[in-house]
Amino acid sequence: MRTKALYFPYINLPNNDWLYLMLLYWDQISTIVPSEYVYDRRKLLPHMSTLIEEGLVDFIEPQKFIENKNEFGKPFIGFVKRRFRVGRIRSERIQLTGSMYTWRSSDL
Repeated sequence: MRTKALYFPYINLPNNDWLYLMLLYWDQISTIVPSEYVYDRRKLLPHMSTLIEEGLVDFIEPQKFIENKNEFGKPFIGFVKRRFRVGRIRSERIQLTGSMYTWRSSDL
């Protein structure tokens, strides 16, 4: 049975003795990454690419665990809109653009 450890909060694991000691205890180390790191490995440090190629490190992509991505941010955006309704940002200026919520910096 393979055993895995989860490394967080950073994407790239440190290139030091700690890492190699952990690999003595665990078969593989997982790190939480956005999808763009999976598909563009140039964003990773060189030692991370080597560890991945050797099968010692793998990725966990949170996006794969979100069932309804379109609804995911709505509770947070509702909070932001309520919070700033009486504040400096008018809520109608916050809008969904693709999968990101944005507002103009001139509205801050």
